[in-house]
Amino acid sequence: MSELALAASATTMDLSPAELHGTVCGIQCAKARRRLIGADEGYHAADEDSSVEEDSDGFFPLEAYLALVGTEAVQDADALLNFAHLTADELFADDFRFAPLLPDDEEPIEDRVAALSDWCSGFLAGLAALGEMEPGEAEEEIIEDLSAIASAEAGSDDPEELERYYTEIVEYLKVTILTLLHADGSDAQ
Repeated sequence: MSELALAASATTMDLSPAELHGTVCGIQCAKARRRLIGADEGYHAADEDSSVEEDSDGFFPLEAYLALVGTEAVQDADALLNFAHLTADELFADDFRFAPLLPDDEEPIEDRVAALSDWCSGFLAGLAALGEMEPGEAEEEIIEDLSAIASAEAGSDDPEELERYYTEIVEYLKVTILTLLHADGSDAQ
């Protein structure tokens, strides 16, 4: 089990590691996009009553993560913050090692597809956590794709075909998320 998977399991038993990872990745991508397009000044969380400000190292304060995933779902708040830091380290690594936190290939494909769906749902929730931001054309397409993946179910009778589709979608997610993080925001409206 990877360090990231261990950190996720120490954080919560209510959310799947995939959903938690997707959520934190979504928050970090939203922050990066806001910074790239210059919209990072004085933004508010989706909850209109709560202002979200960064802590000194560029992460949200623990309360923002807890508000999104639910205080009752978190077993250990320090573990959640550690998980967020590990996730960001992987997302922004120079070697582009980011990968969605999903079950190993030895797990049944139905479980992996369900985790993929959870990851995308979590990512979309995290992306929306910072409130309204006008997406560019490329971002709209990514959001539509992730929404479609979030509702996916393992439905093919051909296991090899399903494995191939799954692998392609996971690779698409890796490239898409890294592209979203590193795009210059020139297509933002």
